[in-house]
Amino acid sequence: MTCVYGEPVQSERGELSEKLSRMGLNRNQPWMMSREFNELIDPTEKIGGARKKYSTCMKFRQLLHACGLWEVKHLGYQFSWFGNRNDELV
Repeated sequence: MTCVYGEPVQSERGELSEKLSRMGLNRNQPWMMSREFNELIDPTEKIGGARKKYSTCMKFRQLLHACGLWEVKHLGYQFSWFGNRNDELV
């Protein structure tokens, strides 16, 4: 089990992605992650603020796929955070 909190600043997320890639590609046992990557799998995971293109989520989806990981869906409210970013409600 790996617990992750990703950098809020996108330009500082590379090191975490690199570490997770190495862990995922070199493991030989089942792996589960509890996470807040501060990253989207799909733009529909966000409402408000600057629009996110589908293509900008590609690296994160590729990381999950390469490591053999997938998102476990849950029931209930989809969004876990709200607040203001650049004077916009997100």
